[in-house]
Amino acid sequence: MYGKSKVMAENYIRSNYSSYAILRSSIIYGPHSVIPVEKTLPIQWIDSALSSGKEIEFFHDEFRCPVYVKDVVNVILSLIRKWNSGCEIA
Repeated sequence: MYGKSKVMAENYIRSNYSSYAILRSSIIYGPHSVIPVEKTLPIQWIDSALSSGKEIEFFHDEFRCPVYVKDVVNVILSLIRKWNSGCEIA
């Protein structure tokens, strides 16, 4: 359901707006947030589990590439600058 709802939202945006950007990320990692969050980020959870010697089972049919939070921010800022300067974003 989660994946289907994302596709539905993206299709809605494509159908109703002429100027947009859709960004998808997988596992975003980086420093802990200043404000405590209930759920740890996947990379932090993996690090914690492995450090304590716990065995972890992962999905066998998925491939993901972790991305550093500052890299995500830089991409978003770059897109905003291009958008504000009138450049078309492909």
